[in-house]
Amino acid sequence: TAKKLFTPIDWEKHIGDDDEAVRHFYLAAYDLLVHNNQMDSAAVLLEEILSKTTLHYDSFLIIQKLYETYPLTGNWKKAFEVSQLKIKESEQKIAGLGKELEDCRNKNSKETLNKEETSPFSNKWTYIGIIIGISLFVRIILKKKRQ
Repeated sequence: TAKKLFTPIDWEKHIGDDDEAVRHFYLAAYDLLVHNNQMDSAAVLLEEILSKTTLHYDSFLIIQKLYETYPLTGNWKKAFEVSQLKIKESEQKIAGLGKELEDCRNKNSKETLNKEETSPFSNKWTYIGIIIGISLFVRIILKKKRQ
């Protein structure tokens, strides 16, 4: 039944970024490797998956685990090398996003500090001036009421 999963018709049905489909093909490849001991068939399948879908980080970790668990050569080694590249690319993208996020945070905090510095209420003398102004205004009003 595992071989039946790999027909071109089935592949066309599952092509794309569908997570479940990708997992399904990986499990099938794993099944071929472990239970049927057909490394080459599984390797061909994995290469096809690698070339035709945008896979998530976890998918490449599965290949890495398979490679570390079994003595893989030929097509499996190629699939592993491609997965390693994809893992590095993913990690670089994640690191890049992390750096962008950090830059945005730094920029926002600097802007906030600048706003606080330029705000009319950021200085204690401003508050003192407001208090003096209000007290003078109240005195003037009270003087006018007494007259």
